[in-house]
Amino acid sequence: MSFFQRSLKDMISGMRANRQNEAKFIQNTMEDIKKELKHKDLKVKSVAMQKLTYLNMLGFDMTWAAFHVVEVMSTHKIAHKVIGYHAASQSFNENTEVMLLITNLLKKDLQSQS
Repeated sequence: MSFFQRSLKDMISGMRANRQNEAKFIQNTMEDIKKELKHKDLKVKSVAMQKLTYLNMLGFDMTWAAFHVVEVMSTHKIAHKVIGYHAASQSFNENTEVMLLITNLLKKDLQSQS
């Protein structure tokens, strides 16, 4: 199965090119992101998380993706882990349901030798 994924840069270019129909473009992008977050490939999930975090900075809700954020944070690759931590710092608050998981994960990461 071939899986084509647009990058964050592609998404931003698409938003700029679709200013007249930006709401529909973002709605379609959100649907794509939801599919990408369910993908098994961690790189696909990480890029989806970057796009979702960018949309969150523009005011779009990403609370529904809290568990996906934790999933990206809990990987062993530092590049993916950074994306997850950035997404958490942008979108989580004291009422986020997965906060206990984040606390334990952060403690584990800080104690890690690698």
